[in-house]
Amino acid sequence: MVQQPDSHDNDTVLELIEHFAGDGCCPLCGQTYRRDDIQVVREQWRAARWILSMTCHCCGTASLIKARMPQQFYVQQHPHIELTSCEQRRFAGAARLTIDDVLDMHLYLKEFQGDVRRLGANPALQ
Repeated sequence: MVQQPDSHDNDTVLELIEHFAGDGCCPLCGQTYRRDDIQVVREQWRAARWILSMTCHCCGTASLIKARMPQQFYVQQHPHIELTSCEQRRFAGAARLTIDDVLDMHLYLKEFQGDVRRLGANPALQ
């Protein structure tokens, strides 16, 4: 059962495939793998581990490769920052959210009656 990568780690899987397609060779005939020869069999994104199936396009020899990328490399190479630099400066000195803050917002939204404009007009949420 071959799995398609989730969108959140698609870049990492594509990097792995590109690496093996460019550098990996069939152990039987020595032919270099192409991108189409490589598929994800299993992924454990949180553990940064993948099992890749490689089938040689020349001789048909199949291989399984277990790949692991240290999480610190993944996090450093692929930061997921959606804030602009101006927003980052604005929030840099802000207090961190606590679980109580999240629960208070949950209770507020649970009882809220209105649209997004009215929600945004609440000074308590600013």
